[in-house]
Amino acid sequence: MKDKENIKNINKLSVSYIMLMGLNGQILEKNNPFLTYLMFNMLMSGYDEKFNGNDELNRIVYLVDVEDGIEKKINIIPNELLHLMIEETYIMYKKLDELSTLVDPQINEQIISYLDDKEEFINEIITNFKRSLVFILLNFKSMNKSYNNIKIDILSNELKEVIKIEDYDNAIIYRDKINETKERLKKITE
Repeated sequence: MKDKENIKNINKLSVSYIMLMGLNGQILEKNNPFLTYLMFNMLMSGYDEKFNGNDELNRIVYLVDVEDGIEKKINIIPNELLHLMIEETYIMYKKLDELSTLVDPQINEQIISYLDDKEEFINEIITNFKRSLVFILLNFKSMNKSYNNIKIDILSNELKEVIKIEDYDNAIIYRDKINETKERLKKITE
């Protein structure tokens, strides 16, 4: 993936994912794709500054605005890594409803001592997580079967949600993307 808006949303998704993991007192395992992504970006951001004259390196690194996520230089994301990140995200997406009740007791105590409304804080993280994920799914096409199955499932769930609040403009967009993705899946399996 190299589209700047998608990468900005991957950064936002990464931050939300890590925050949600932290709320539950979980640590990122060594092989977690989000950890791999963030570590790679930290390493590559330093190289771009040191080797500014290297055209090959500069082609794969560019700036992301501070207000749009991590204020480091961001690299093109290899599709294989993106697919692993989406699979990891999907696992968390399936648990979102129970996350607010599974807050680690020590983290819960800290949140309550600093914030007036713990639920609002958690809901904001979940909203940012979902918003970034949906943006990526709506804007990134792949021939990866797993990615497309995840895309259909998540967009179908989100379609139900926007229909509940009578947001028919987004419902049409989701419906069209679901149908387009189903067509792509047929081509993959043929």
